[in-house]
Amino acid sequence: MNKQNFVNQIFSDVSKKYDLMNDIMSFGVHRIWKKEFVSKIDNLDSKILDLATGSGDILVEIYNRAKSMNAKPEITAVDINEDMLKIAKDNLINRNLLMNTKFVVSDASDLSFLEDESFDYVTVVFGIRNFEKIEESLLECNRILKKGGKFLCMEFSKTTLPIFKDVYKLYSEFFIPKIGGIITKNEGAYKYLVDSIRDFHDPITFSNMIKASGFSKCEFNKLSFGICAIHQGIK
Repeated sequence: MNKQNFVNQIFSDVSKKYDLMNDIMSFGVHRIWKKEFVSKIDNLDSKILDLATGSGDILVEIYNRAKSMNAKPEITAVDINEDMLKIAKDNLINRNLLMNTKFVVSDASDLSFLEDESFDYVTVVFGIRNFEKIEESLLECNRILKKGGKFLCMEFSKTTLPIFKDVYKLYSEFFIPKIGGIITKNEGAYKYLVDSIRDFHDPITFSNMIKASGFSKCEFNKLSFGICAIHQGIK
């Protein structure tokens, strides 16, 4: 089984408890991170491509912020996992936020159904480390963005604060899989989660990958002692 099929199966297995686990694992802090992330979208009267949409919590955050600013974004939500995308759609329906949204099941490395230079923003939140073809996906993001468009990605990072680093390592490598096993009955899925975070690129390396894909003004800022980082680049 290749990586993408393996990851796809994991997310199907945990999809119904995905949001609950995010709240438990991060003690709710992921919601603060996501508000910070969405604040990086300068113009919400825009066309946004959201990759690795998952359960749609970023879509909810974008639409809530847009509503408060009387803005009307058009969002195309893409995920390779049909089960997760169905939950995302249900979450928008339940909140009466299903406005200008298209849902597409697709691999992020092949967005050939989208035209060149057709979006103002591409967003990816806690998903790019699961992509089998990261470089190809970044090139596709660059292709479909308009000139001056912004690529925004939030991903887990490397914490370097000495004492916190040790505590975080113990928590992530031991407690998260155990909690995942109790809540979702799939300890292996959360063992994969921890491994994928550990194995992902450090923020400088990943920022250089974004630059190598044709983006300029590539920068990142770390959140919560470096647990995660928000990356951005301009086409």
